Amino acid sequence: TLDVTLGSLTAPMWPIAAQVTLDDVQLKGGKKCDLKLDTKLDLDLDKWGVKLEKLHLGVDDVTLDGHGSLLTLLTKPSFQDFVITSPALDFEELLACYPTARASLPPGSKLHGKAQLDVKAKGDADKQTLQATLDLTKLDVLDPGTLVKPPGVPLTVKVDGDFTGADATLRSLGLLLGPLDLTVAGTVKNFAKPTFD
Repeated sequence: TLDVTLGSLTAPMWPIAAQVTLDDVQLKGGKKCDLKLDTKLDLDLDKWGVKLEKLHLGVDDVTLDGHGSLLTLLTKPSFQDFVITSPALDFEELLACYPTARASLPPGSKLHGKAQLDVKAKGDADKQTLQATLDLTKLDVLDPGTLVKPPGVPLTVKVDGDFTGADATLRSLGLLLGPLDLTVAGTVKNFAKPTFD
C-alpha cells in the first residue's frame, strides 16, 4: 500500500508525508518479510534542504527511527541534530530476510537476540560530531575460533568525538566486554600515517 500527502507547493517549505507498506517481500533464498516506511518531512525548495520530522523503517519486528535536518545540499551540505535509534535491532531476523548477508558470515557463526542502537550526529563536509552507542548485551554471538559471547554478558561500544577527513578527536571511546571495561580519549592525526595523542 502507498499513501502520500503533499502540502502546498507555494510555500518555501514543502511538507510531505508518506506511508508505504509492502507485505510478503521475499529475496531469493530468504524468508518472506513485511516492509514499512512511515515518514514526515519538509523540503526547503529555496535552499535545497530537508527537515525530517519523522522517519520510521520496519522489517517485520525490527524498527529504525530517525529525525533531523539536512541543510544547503547544493552548496555546503550539513546536517543538524540527526538522531537514529533502534530499540530492538534483531540481526537474526534481518539475516533471514537478506540471505546474501548471512552467506557472507564465517561458517558456523551465530547472531541471536536483539541489540540496541542510538546515534546522534551533526556537522558538515569538513567536520562531524558523533555520539553513538551499540549495546549487544542481549545477543548470543558465536564466531568460531574468535569470539563466544553468551546472552547477558555485557558487550557495549560507545563513541563520542569529532571527526574530519584526516583526524579524530575522541572525548571518549569505550568498550565493555564482560569484566573488561576500557575507555580511551585523545586525538588521532593523519589517518594515512596516524599519530596518537
